[in-house]
Amino acid sequence: MTIIKQQLSAWLQQDCEISSVTGDASGRQYYRVTIKATDYILMVATTDPQFYTFMWLAKLWRARGLNVPAVINYRIFNQQAWMLITDFGDNLYLNELNADNADKLYQAAFATIIQLQTTSPASDQQLMPQMVPHYLAHQLNWFQQWYLHDHLHINTKINFDFLIDNIIKMPYGLTHIDFHSRNLLCVKNNSPAIIDFQDAMMAPVVYDFVSLIKDCYISWPEEKITLWTKHFHALLSNNNTISDISIDEFTMWVDLVGLQRHLKVLGQFANFHHNGNSNYMQYVPRILSYVSQICDKYIELKDLKGIFL
Repeated sequence: MTIIKQQLSAWLQQDCEISSVTGDASGRQYYRVTIKATDYILMVATTDPQFYTFMWLAKLWRARGLNVPAVINYRIFNQQAWMLITDFGDNLYLNELNADNADKLYQAAFATIIQLQTTSPASDQQLMPQMVPHYLAHQLNWFQQWYLHDHLHINTKINFDFLIDNIIKMPYGLTHIDFHSRNLLCVKNNSPAIIDFQDAMMAPVVYDFVSLIKDCYISWPEEKITLWTKHFHALLSNNNTISDISIDEFTMWVDLVGLQRHLKVLGQFANFHHNGNSNYMQYVPRILSYVSQICDKYIELKDLKGIFL
């Protein structure tokens, strides 16, 4: 860290203090940097397209009123990308949520999802990648290869046509993609603050919603899930994002999109484990519970459950 501090001070041409910050599941590194009593976050990453996407979306979404980090400065050298951004603190939703405040915090998050979907003009949306069938199939293959084959040693080929065909028929909107309790922070103004949005794309309008209410890191009673689903259905109906969609059909959207996401995550977590990071395996029982519950609801998914549950 001493070398990073020296390089950072030379880059910024002023003294600073630096400490490590817990990162995400990616290979990015994060540091808290203090300059003249003001804290910032330094993100150290590779110079992949996501780095530039983050900078572009940060500027775009802040202009739309979303509370995302401002990019203070950035530097690219030695195939590394350094970005100095706003520090929102450490009050992650995951650390703050409890039975007493969940409704309040989630309603603020639901409003943020609606804001993201409704304030982005068509010209912005046309520039975003789309959640197309090949993308969905590719992610589901992570589940088959990394979780079933490599982790459980189950060799089988699963037909995901029912899942994919239903998902691509749903209305799409601008989507964060990893909208969960580790990527939302409680802040004093315009809460929640949003981080880790470089994978944003056009996806089903329920994708961010189900990522939040069926979070891999925290779970809620089924009656809460049902109430929040009805509430979000009403929000989308009121702003004309959806029309003439019954709550039963909407619930199926939530179920199937959530299932696809959870199967994808099972593959990712198994791959992390295989590569030496087993921390995420502690969340697998929760994810399997989500998967089992949905497979029990739909006759088309019973064969899937029989393979590995």
